[in-house]
Formats: sequence, structure tokens, C-alpha cells
Amino acid sequence: MLAWAGVIWDKDHPETARYRCEACEVLIENWHKTDMLTRGEWRATAAGDGKTRGYHISALYAPVGWPSWGELAAEFLGEGDARVLEQRRSSGGNGTAETFRNRLKRACERHKIAARVVRKTNGCRTPL
Repeated sequence: MLAWAGVIWDKDHPETARYRCEACEVLIENWHKTDMLTRGEWRATAAGDGKTRGYHISALYAPVGWPSWGELAAEFLGEGDARVLEQRRSSGGNGTAETFRNRLKRACERHKIAARVVRKTNGCRTPL
């Protein structure tokens, strides 16, 4: 299974992105995806109701001609097409099908909340 942690690239050159196999550590070029996809198989990872199926797939599996690992790396670094980045941000997706947490935004929100907290001291409300 491909995971974002396996995507590597040369410093400051996301276009050189390739995938390091977790099992054997061989470097896989983006153009190898076509062959990989034809030989892959879907396996259920969660119990279902026996009637329906659902899949959650990473953009790392996108066929050649769709976003490459290099394009995904550029987006990750904030160098990608602004329209694509905004679409992914606004839809809550980051293309890797992995949980995305905007730590900077959360830190800002915590700061805003902390600024509104008040402490009661001797019946007086004072900001912290």
C-alpha cells in the first residue's frame, strides 16, 4: 500500500519525486505506476455489510497523465497550481487519502480561544 511517507525527492526539486518501497527500499519512478496499477488488487480493509463496497484511494495511485508524485510533492511544498491547492483545501482533501491536520490553523484558533477566556477572581471577571 502506498503511503505519503514513501514519497521522496531531491531537496528543493519536487519534480524529482519517486517512491521508496517500504519492503525493499528500491526507488520507483512515477512512470512505473501504470504497470503497478495493472498488477494490483483491491483488498477490503474494513468489515462491510456484505452488500456494498466503498473505497478510499490516495492520489499516489493516480495513473500516469494524472497528478504525478512530483506534482503532489510540489503541492505539498506549496508550489503547486494555486487553483488545485485551493480546491483540495476547500474540499478537505489533500489528495493522499490520509488525515490532514493544519497545525498552524489549530494553533491560531487556540490562541483566539485563550484570548477570550476569563478567570473569576473575587467575583471579578479578568482576562487571563
